[in-house]
Amino acid sequence: AGPSSEPGPRRTIDRSAPPLRFVWRTDAEGRFSALSPEFADLVGKTAADVIGRHFRDVATTFGLDAAGEIAGLLERRDTWSGRSVLWPVAGTDLKIPVDLAALPVYGRSRVFEGFR
Repeated sequence: AGPSSEPGPRRTIDRSAPPLRFVWRTDAEGRFSALSPEFADLVGKTAADVIGRHFRDVATTFGLDAAGEIAGLLERRDTWSGRSVLWPVAGTDLKIPVDLAALPVYGRSRVFEGFR
C-alpha cells in the first residue's frame, strides 16, 4: 500500500483555513530529526512518517522532488526558501502545497549540525 493508505475516517482539508506554519529539522547527515505535530495532524500519520529518514528517501517515497533541486540545496548547507512541494494527505488522493525553507545550524566550533 502507498503513503495515502491510512485506515480510519476519510480526511478533509479546510481550504478556507489560513496557511499552517510548521517546523522541521534535519541532522548533519540529512535525516529528519523533528517535525511539528501540527503537520502530522494535517497530512496524517503515514504521510508525516519521516523522522530518521533522509530527505531524498522521503522525496522518492512521496514524489516530492523529482528534479532533485531541494536535495541539492540541502547538500550545499546554505540558507534557502521559497521551494514548494505537493505533499500527499493520508487517506485521500489529495496533495497539498507545502512551502519549504531551511536555515543551516552550526555549532560553536562551526561544525554543521543540520537544518531547521
